[in-house]
Amino acid sequence: MLDIVTQVSKELSLQEFRVHNAVELLIKDECTIPFVARYRKEKTGSLDEVELRAIRDRHQYLTELRQNIEKYLKVVEAHCQKDPKLKDSFQTLKDKFQNCQTKQELEDLYLPFK
Repeated sequence: MLDIVTQVSKELSLQEFRVHNAVELLIKDECTIPFVARYRKEKTGSLDEVELRAIRDRHQYLTELRQNIEKYLKVVEAHCQKDPKLKDSFQTLKDKFQNCQTKQELEDLYLPFK
């Protein structure tokens, strides 16, 4: 979770502790955005609803992206074990998958393995 929090904080130009606390309240504790914006200002450093929504949405996107990367890598690894030509290139493919920044980029890379 920390690497996602770090990435979100850099992308949104917010302090990491504010993003971390907001994610804990919104994701782990399942608090609503209006509740956090109004009653948990001390934990988030007075983030407003727009910033909290951006944090939540970006965190969810990156979490889903990471989950999809792991899921697709298992399929690619299975393909590479079956095909001797691909076996040697698995590490390169793995690096490419792990460096994907968007879901579309990931889907494009995964397309030949469907």
